[in-house]
Amino acid sequence: MIRHRRTSWQHALRGISGPKYFPIKWRFSFLWLSICLLVWLSSVIQAVGQTPEFPSDTSRVLRIHKYDLLNGLKTFVVQQDEAAEVAVALLIKAGSVADPPEKNGVANLVAQMLLMANPRKSNEQWLEEIQALDVDFKITLEPEATLFEATVAPKNLEAYLSLLNILILYPRFQSERFEPVKQTLIKGQLGNQQIMELAEQHFRQLVFGRHPYARSLRGDPESLKAIRVEDLTSFYGSYYIPNNAALVIVGNVTPSEVIPFVREKWGGWTKGTRPGYFFPKIGVRDNYSVQIVPKKDADWAGLIYGHVAPPRATTDYFSLTVLNMVLGGLGPSSRLAAEFERRHLSFQRLQSLFLFHEAGGEFQVTASVPNESVSQALQTISDTIETLKQQPVKEAEMRAAQNALVNEFAAGLKIPTRVADHVVHMELYDLASDYLLAYPKRVEQISVERLQEAARTYLDPSRAVAVVVGDTDRLPRDLDRLSTQVSESGSRAEQK
Repeated sequence: MIRHRRTSWQHALRGISGPKYFPIKWRFSFLWLSICLLVWLSSVIQAVGQTPEFPSDTSRVLRIHKYDLLNGLKTFVVQQDEAAEVAVALLIKAGSVADPPEKNGVANLVAQMLLMANPRKSNEQWLEEIQALDVDFKITLEPEATLFEATVAPKNLEAYLSLLNILILYPRFQSERFEPVKQTLIKGQLGNQQIMELAEQHFRQLVFGRHPYARSLRGDPESLKAIRVEDLTSFYGSYYIPNNAALVIVGNVTPSEVIPFVREKWGGWTKGTRPGYFFPKIGVRDNYSVQIVPKKDADWAGLIYGHVAPPRATTDYFSLTVLNMVLGGLGPSSRLAAEFERRHLSFQRLQSLFLFHEAGGEFQVTASVPNESVSQALQTISDTIETLKQQPVKEAEMRAAQNALVNEFAAGLKIPTRVADHVVHMELYDLASDYLLAYPKRVEQISVERLQEAARTYLDPSRAVAVVVGDTDRLPRDLDRLSTQVSESGSRAEQK
């Protein structure tokens, strides 16, 4: 196509430079101009022809400035001049997998109690000051990390960092404050959980068995009852140390403005001995099974289908990311949505995803469907995955997935909180320093053959589990031959 366009330009230029249109004294000068113009246009067209198909603004990758404090605290500053707010994330490299045996929920309780266990500021004072600074603050718990995340106006950044410093560095856990918080969490666990929350809880237990990844992020009623204030103090002392943490700041700030202040406020945080994790091997199931969790009067059933996936360090990370987009990440254009539509199956929610952790991951398909359609939905999911394994992905399908990923990535580089998330996970999983720069190219390099190889290697319906949360009076009876039914609180009720 480019060659044809270039030929048409050459023909046009030759016609214009002919003697019919200009006197002889202008002919050679214009011919020379035409040749120059032709050369320039040819180079432009050639350059366009070499541009990848991925129209993203990833050429302006943000520079990550990294500073190591003497106490081991890693600080990352990413300057975004156009950002209206600054994103701040304090990463503690410990989550639910660090909970003591039989005391699942300690990591979450420590994070929540920091708001109420400070001798310098009461919970009311903390909330008032956060509100006065117009800070959007949240605590996020992951299997391997605890995150204290916030967005703040640049003018209030130092005040917030000072407040966060007091919150994190000077807690005093007390039983009289701890017990009410624990009881509130227990009541929440025993209360009416959302359908997909219940499904997620049981899915992890089925997939990971006795592995720490099976633990609930917030604990369960029995484990929470066993936790004492001494457990919080011990966990905090082991994991809340600067050489097990990282501070990420993204926004309209410069390192020269931020780093001296961080050194002043956070340099006195006492270094400790960084603990390690022992991860047992994740077991692999040898059959397909379904677990039913009764949810009386549920209008729609929630289901999660999937199995174990590779760890974040897998060399197939980008192949699986593109493959997931093809399967269930492209909305109505994804394989799952198209097949559900073709089979006239209603759904309110339908997506696939890979969740990657340090020692292993999980592949999930989540859906919300009418109770009566659960069997058809599970069969459709299995059939769609088998087709993906056996038949190569079409080139256009793969390109659509790659374009979507790269464009989403490029859009995220303009949002401080998204950039902070990237930097946090680069640090948490020891990703390459050029990760942001290399991401589009790595996605682009994935081939149709590599996608099919990844599908055949990592997708296996014969070893999948499915958790169905719905109204048992309306669920299909043919689920009984495959299923284990559990009570709504989570204990096993009967084996079918």
